[in-house]
This record gives sequence, C-alpha cells and structure tokens, in this order.
Amino acid sequence: MSQQPTFRAYSSPQALGKAVRKVKKSFPSSPRIKQAVMEKLASHIGLLIPSTKPQKKNGLSVKAFYYRDDVSRQLPGKKDVKSIRNIEINKKSTFAETRVNVQLKRCISVI
Repeated sequence: MSQQPTFRAYSSPQALGKAVRKVKKSFPSSPRIKQAVMEKLASHIGLLIPSTKPQKKNGLSVKAFYYRDDVSRQLPGKKDVKSIRNIEINKKSTFAETRVNVQLKRCISVI
C-alpha cells in the first residue's frame, strides 16, 4: 500500500514510524489547515501536488454541451425566464429557461 523509498533514510522501519508519528502528532487537527500545511511542505521540498479545484474549462464545456440545440431546448413562454442579479455591477439580467430533451444514456452517446 505504501511506497518503499529507493534509499534508506532511517536505519529501521520502527525509526521511520516513530518520526512519522511525531509529525502526525504535531499537525493541526483541522483537515483544511492540515492540507494547507502539507501542500506548503510539499512545495518547499519540491513535490508536485495536483490541484483539487475544479477546472474552469470543464465547467464551460459542460455548459456548452447542455446548451446545444440537439440536447436541450428553450422554453417558449414569455414568463419562462429567470432573472439573476450580478453582484459586481448590481444589475439584473434575464436568462431564458431551457429543458433537457434527451435521456442521460442518449446524452452520453451523443458525446
């Protein structure tokens, strides 16, 4: 389960376990803060940690897929709109509601 290092930094596995236990004990109890500390230590050492944040391009491609004409359609009524206030410019903008036409299995086959 754990990776074995190519070189031996400690003389015995027990010594390594003792060092790991000391480090774990000194970490903060909050998972978020613990993760931030680990990322900082890893970047200080030079290890690359993949980002856990969702990519913006993925969200944009999903939105573009669902707004395609063969996947969804715009509702015809005049009252079928949603108004959303943009906090930055403090103005409302209206968006027409859309409904997905096809089942999920068919959506996957369209891709």
